[in-house]
Amino acid sequence: MNKEEKDVKKELESAEEEDEEEKIERFFALIRSFRDVRDSARKRELNNDTKKKDKEAEKKSGKSLWVPSFKREDFAEQIEFKTPSLIRSSCNREGDDNIMRKKQKKNHKEKEEEEEEDQGVRLNLQLAL
Repeated sequence: MNKEEKDVKKELESAEEEDEEEKIERFFALIRSFRDVRDSARKRELNNDTKKKDKEAEKKSGKSLWVPSFKREDFAEQIEFKTPSLIRSSCNREGDDNIMRKKQKKNHKEKEEEEEEDQGVRLNLQLAL
């Protein structure tokens, strides 16, 4: 029985060793997979950081990512508006206001000159040759 017990013990020990080795292999496989995931996450984060920095640099430099391009066909059709545009920008309104003021001043000056001419003698002297 001694021999049989020894054989059974050896088989049990070898089976336990195989189980333990398998567990160790699984453990190290898990560690490798965690490292791979960590490394890929770091690479993604670095790529995102560099992309963000590139976008910020482009914003600061004033360069845009999208450059519009036009073709001759884009302007081939003639667009007709049914009603005139009612929306005017504030700068146009200010410009129109300035023009109106200038016209009013000019008209006012002309009226004053006409009134002065009507009231008195005109003293515009010129030399004629």
